[in-house]
Amino acid sequence: MHADAWTGHSRLLPNSILPFQVRLWNGGRTAVAVTREDFFLLDQSNQQYLPLAPPDVVAMLRGSSPGVRVYPSIRGYISSGGSDFDVGLEVLFGGSGTESRDIFSQAFPEGPVQPAAEVVGFLFFPLLPPETASIRLLYAPRDRPDRLPLQFEFRRTDK
Repeated sequence: MHADAWTGHSRLLPNSILPFQVRLWNGGRTAVAVTREDFFLLDQSNQQYLPLAPPDVVAMLRGSSPGVRVYPSIRGYISSGGSDFDVGLEVLFGGSGTESRDIFSQAFPEGPVQPAAEVVGFLFFPLLPPETASIRLLYAPRDRPDRLPLQFEFRRTDK
């Protein structure tokens, strides 16, 4: 798990959101269903923080500054019947102008994790208060309530 692994195009993301890269490997004999809701953060006061859905992260980033932004886009499609190309403009009313596609493509994949398979992706949490000295990331699979949650503790190094 990495709290500072974000290298996506959305450079403003760490100013508004806490991205956590999670790598999960299934060492069992059966598939394990994994959802974003299986994870949460606890700070030193046991305040709980839930991960945000990628569309909510994008909405938060785009709402971070006023104004109209226009972005050119070029898309290509290749099919058995030939290829098509599309040129267009994306107009955003309000927003920070940050690139948001990587938020979806790098988000933690939800669904079954097969035996001996690994999934990697980012969970996005709200920013924590600046006085937060430590946090624990907990993984408590909903499909296995009989299991104790896995805990990973992180401490600030700049205090």
